[in-house]
Amino acid sequence: LEEQLLESEMPASSQSTLLLQKKKEMAEVQAQLDRKKEEFRQRMQRCQEKEVELAAKQEAIKEQVRKFDKFLKDNDAKRVRANRKAME
Repeated sequence: LEEQLLESEMPASSQSTLLLQKKKEMAEVQAQLDRKKEEFRQRMQRCQEKEVELAAKQEAIKEQVRKFDKFLKDNDAKRVRANRKAME
């Protein structure tokens, strides 16, 4: 309110100058906000890319575990067969 009273007592040229200054400040703040939004968007995109990479690596590890389990079962079956054959 006090600021409004002071502004109403200012000459029109000072009010115009103040308005231009405020518009400039607002434009600077908007530009900073836009930069922050873009940084955030890029960061989120990198996070999503890393998530996809991680999911692919997890799937690859699961596949390796499945193959290794199959390898162990096959070897165990071969061992059992070899033991039976040796007993005969």
